[in-house]
Amino acid sequence: MASALMLTSLWGLQQPQKFIQVVDDFSRGSGGWLAEFSDYSYSGHGGLQRLAEIRSLPAETGIPGAGYYLQAVNHSDDLFLFLKRPFEQEDGIEPNGTYEIDFLIEFVSSAPTGCASVGGSPGDAVYLKVGSSSVEPVPILTSQGLHLNLDKGNQSSSGNDASLAGTIGNGLECTPANQRPILVQRRQAHARRVKASSDGTLWVFVGTDSGYEGLNQLYHARVVVTLTRVEEVRNELPSLARFGPVLGDGVLCSGDRECGRI
Repeated sequence: MASALMLTSLWGLQQPQKFIQVVDDFSRGSGGWLAEFSDYSYSGHGGLQRLAEIRSLPAETGIPGAGYYLQAVNHSDDLFLFLKRPFEQEDGIEPNGTYEIDFLIEFVSSAPTGCASVGGSPGDAVYLKVGSSSVEPVPILTSQGLHLNLDKGNQSSSGNDASLAGTIGNGLECTPANQRPILVQRRQAHARRVKASSDGTLWVFVGTDSGYEGLNQLYHARVVVTLTRVEEVRNELPSLARFGPVLGDGVLCSGDRECGRI
């Protein structure tokens, strides 16, 4: 499954609660996700070696398929590498609607847990973040360089527009033999509800906020985003959309929005 968009409504005791779920594994391309880099300065540093591309997952993982590969050298000790994607009215977003947003991220990391170096830990000092806003996340030029226009927090701290989802440490003991690509999964709900714009646009993003002063590298293997519209009276039934198959009637739409009943 390269990219799938799912729309349906769950009816509880009070009011309907609509959700939208997108699943992207990048096997057929970017799936509408765009790569960006922020929080760095142009002056006083060497090349950033920025790169963003769809490439095959490392053979050592034994996992077929592709991932969205990002890399850059963190001269600023505060580099943010991220993917972003818009949701719009045609995707089922309600203008001015309020949403709770859940993320499931699968990525491939070669950085063991617990390693230290002169430039910080390549696993423990690189923080995974998920976020959302009605405003498109973009790097803006300031007197101190290029910085994100949203409040993502700083490294291990969350911000109004982004929530900490852990680190990119691959969970293996810090040994040379364990500096190998491992598939890691993180689940995180964005801490704040997000209101869509008046034209029905809502952006989501996934990225790494790095305190490691070296070459940062990561494969995003799969991203699952679930948006649940919040009514004034909240539906207390458990969401069937979160990280699992949808039960009951629904509509499954592929990346080109060809839909069929499920």
